[in-house]
Amino acid sequence: MSWHLSLSPDDNEIAIKNYIHRAPYYNHIPKEIMLSKGVKPVGRQAPEGGLEKNGWYTPNARTISARHKFIVPPADSRPPAS
Repeated sequence: MSWHLSLSPDDNEIAIKNYIHRAPYYNHIPKEIMLSKGVKPVGRQAPEGGLEKNGWYTPNARTISARHKFIVPPADSRPPAS
C-alpha cells in the first residue's frame, strides 16, 4: 500500500490518496467495510476481504488542512559536486 500526498504552493490543504499494490491478496479490509464504501470484493479468487484489482482505493481519499501553508523552497543554486 502506498500513500500519495499532494501539496500545492501557498496552500495549507493536503490531498491524500491510497494505492493498493497487491490486490487481490491485500485482505486487511473487512468485506463489510468494503461493501459499505461501494467497493466490490472478489469472490473465490481472493482471500476474504480482498480487493478485485490493484489501484486507487478511493474510500480512503481525503483532504486535510495543515497548520501552515506549504512554501516551496528556492532551487539549489550551488554547482553540482564533482
